[in-house]
Amino acid sequence: MVEGQSEKLFFEAVKPQLAKYGVSPSIVVASDRGKLIKQAERHLNAAKVARIRRVVFLLDQDRDECPPITASLLDAVRGQEGVMICVAARELEAWVLADPLVDQYLRGHEGPAGMTDSLADPTKDLSDLFFSRYKYTPTTTAAI
Repeated sequence: MVEGQSEKLFFEAVKPQLAKYGVSPSIVVASDRGKLIKQAERHLNAAKVARIRRVVFLLDQDRDECPPITASLLDAVRGQEGVMICVAARELEAWVLADPLVDQYLRGHEGPAGMTDSLADPTKDLSDLFFSRYKYTPTTTAAI
């Protein structure tokens, strides 16, 4: 379960790599952090009914002091069988922006790759980069 659409796009893009390890994720988007936290237990119960063995909850650290504090927001599901809580420090979008492949394919070798945790708004930066590179607008629907 992820916070938003950009995380879903990321995991959709890495599905082929995950498949090599026998992982076939079903990605549920909560639409925002608060909903992910509030709905975590409900989604875990639905996964159990569907006989899904592992459920990963991904939260962005945002401005929380440290990853364990962020993870504690999911105390309702923490420690339950098959649950993994992951915290992206600061935001998953910052991780994606740091990836050399993003630098190569989206920026065309322009701009720094690497440490991006200090970006003020990595979600906007990644969206702007993607949409400007491929001339999409956020309302455009495209298969990726």
